[in-house]
Amino acid sequence: MFLGKSHALYANAKFFTFALLVPIFGCEFKGRQQMIEQSFLQNDLKIGQVLRLVSITKAMSGTVCALYPYQPYVAEGVPESVRINAQLKATGYTPDESHWAIVVVEPEAVYISNFKRSEKLDILAPHEIQPEHKSKFTEGFESANCSSIQKAAITKIESQGRIFLVMGEIK
Repeated sequence: MFLGKSHALYANAKFFTFALLVPIFGCEFKGRQQMIEQSFLQNDLKIGQVLRLVSITKAMSGTVCALYPYQPYVAEGVPESVRINAQLKATGYTPDESHWAIVVVEPEAVYISNFKRSEKLDILAPHEIQPEHKSKFTEGFESANCSSIQKAAITKIESQGRIFLVMGEIK
């Protein structure tokens, strides 16, 4: 399709404006990207497998947190909580019963990956974990709401006909 001169000028102006805004607002744009896809967690991550979250980021430092259903923010005592909560507010994150998220904080960006709860993929908060669940964890895995990127991990377990992810860390 051929664009006339006025369309080409408009397209160049839009690109130029975008190029100017990216350095200023880059953190906000990155915050809207899914770093972890639901289809990967649901279909590719196997039951019993542990995914070290450092493997999905190039950063050597930072924080990873899970946001459980109805959880609107990260507690103040968590490293990077100010940046995380600012990004949640800036992106209009609205917690509800049907959704949860994993937040990855790198030195230059905050990524929020949102997930829909289902029988094929749900999440267990540390206060919901029973001895039956712990017996399915890989040795060295411990549940946690947040962790450093270097230690952060998720594992996938099955319980009562449902598939759950558990956020934690490798000790």
